[in-house]
Amino acid sequence: MPLLVKNKLSPNLDLPRSFTETGSAFVENIGIIAKFSYLPENKRYKIIQLKEEGYSMRQIAAKVPCGLSTVVRTLKRFSETNFIADRGRSGQPRKTSLREDSLLRRISLSNRKLNSFKILKQWTLTSNVSVVRGRLLEIGLRDCKARPKPLLTISTQGRRLTWAREQSLWTIKDWEKVIFSDESQFCISDNQSSAYVRRCTHEEFSTQCLKPTVKYPTKVMVWGCMSSHGVGRLHIVSGTVKALNYIEILENKLLPTARDLFGNQSWIFQDDNAPCQRAKVVQKWLKDHTVNRMNWPGQSPPF
Repeated sequence: MPLLVKNKLSPNLDLPRSFTETGSAFVENIGIIAKFSYLPENKRYKIIQLKEEGYSMRQIAAKVPCGLSTVVRTLKRFSETNFIADRGRSGQPRKTSLREDSLLRRISLSNRKLNSFKILKQWTLTSNVSVVRGRLLEIGLRDCKARPKPLLTISTQGRRLTWAREQSLWTIKDWEKVIFSDESQFCISDNQSSAYVRRCTHEEFSTQCLKPTVKYPTKVMVWGCMSSHGVGRLHIVSGTVKALNYIEILENKLLPTARDLFGNQSWIFQDDNAPCQRAKVVQKWLKDHTVNRMNWPGQSPPF
């Protein structure tokens, strides 16, 4: 005879203790509706282990602890299916078919710059933009920031390909002879770069957490060069670099750097074909000083 306890919701109804331990119960006109609590997998494995060790069902229920009916259901399920882990649940039905997802992919690939709302207007299979974003993530199309890159014409692409094929025959020793040069602009007032601070929510406008900005930040242009043997000398550029200014940089910075790094050995000079570097007076200066200049195609990325 099972031990009976009084149900709190219906004092006149006697229920087994195992029933009340596994959940709450209440009485309606059509009968009793039980709400059972979830039993973790580690407790299910413990039930199977205790049963194999020879314990009775009541002893197992006391040791786990859980209700007697839970022990019965777990053992019955294990004996029938030899499986006690949670079964896969179907979840919410999928709103779109594979064919509709394929259409979404074609719409997105037809114009990579369409956002989710514009794609939704063309897809017209749902009114929920989150469905569009979820399907695109499943396909592998993430929303990313476009990388900036110089626009290349067909002729420019051809020149770059020809140059790459020619230089592919170079050895490491050939590249070690090259002095690479370039100009770069730096913002002294630190007005352009992002700044990160650690603060609390209410410290948003605290003086220690602010980044001071100026309307016209101070910038400086620097010319520099380097090779596999070391770095060269820097030159602070004031104003716009013209042909005569560039010749002055070559005389005062490039030639001393070449003597420091290579001595009397031969070397090759590389620049990025800026307008001042293609001037006739600059070409004449390079020829007069026997500077071997590398053929560098336009719109090429710096090293």
